[in-house]
Amino acid sequence: MLASPPDTNAAAAFAVAGAIIGAFRSKSAIGGWLFFFLWGAIVGSFITTLSLSADQFNMLPSHWKDQTKYLIHLLSVCPRIASVWVVAAISIALIRYHEWRWIQMLKIGLVAYLITQTETALIDAFVFPSARDAAVVGLFYPIVFLIYLRFSQRVVSVFKNHDWNTAP
Repeated sequence: MLASPPDTNAAAAFAVAGAIIGAFRSKSAIGGWLFFFLWGAIVGSFITTLSLSADQFNMLPSHWKDQTKYLIHLLSVCPRIASVWVVAAISIALIRYHEWRWIQMLKIGLVAYLITQTETALIDAFVFPSARDAAVVGLFYPIVFLIYLRFSQRVVSVFKNHDWNTAP
């Protein structure tokens, strides 16, 4: 049984769609990488929810022969899913209010997501090795976008300075 069963085909298709839309919106205030990030946060939460509902039997203790592995599975999956939803909720607030404080909250949310994804990767490496690679790949999203939010001139221009016309 996998601790992190991502639907990689759907995720890849939505990532490509988001990249294409982001490229066409690259001159918009919320375009390019910023659009791609927000797209990934919101669509990723829906994919996570769909994956969870498709794999609902893994969330039931009666499905597991080894109850210890079941508890470890819950420790691997539940905090990560919660952090994905938190990042998506903060992203929606950011789009709605365009305030710098939501960028700060988003950074905190991404750190929480990075911590929970690291926990998932460690658990999967030792307990569910067939899911390890997917969990390790999942570390790239929060790392890349924490770096992006830290150094992006567009993010500062749009959300801190409220300068929508000169967004790079």
